Amino acid sequence: MKTSLGIWALGSMVTRFVPGGYRPEHAGESTASKVSRAVAGLGDLMDDYEFHYPQELSEDNLEDVRTALDGHGIYAVATGTHLNPLFAGTPAEAARIVGPTPTQLCVPVKKNNSFTTSAAIANIIKYSDVLCYNLDALPLDKALKLSHLNPVLKAMGLPPEDVKVTESTKLCVPVAKNGMFPPG
Repeated sequence: MKTSLGIWALGSMVTRFVPGGYRPEHAGESTASKVSRAVAGLGDLMDDYEFHYPQELSEDNLEDVRTALDGHGIYAVATGTHLNPLFAGTPAEAARIVGPTPTQLCVPVKKNNSFTTSAAIANIIKYSDVLCYNLDALPLDKALKLSHLNPVLKAMGLPPEDVKVTESTKLCVPVAKNGMFPPG
């Protein structure tokens, strides 16, 4: 049996019930610092650690976190709506991943036997691989207005998109290739 710990448990532990957090003294602490504290206190009781991408683990702090892990592994990198400010005020998530096996890998492909020659677009596409898992969850039924963060799409003048989040049937997460996380 292996054990892992979500590093968010060593943060300020902000919840909808205690907006300031149960442990406000850790609010400004870096992820690497939390990991160092966890590894020093728990030692070999934990095999690996879990993180949220990009809030806790990203390409910007990956090397610092790996150093702080001191030989422990990264068990899981999760994304979730509970860390996304667009979903503030929604009920707590009641979702579970169905089975441990991913059901789909989405990767960029050539179209009409050619690939883009634009360096800007190629730089985005090379990190667009995602691994998808089936999800069993209640519908959120929330209307959102999404604006483009991608500078190429912004420069094209694309308008914001009105979307409605309904059924949650899949959870797709970015894939790290050869240990390189997508920028974000």
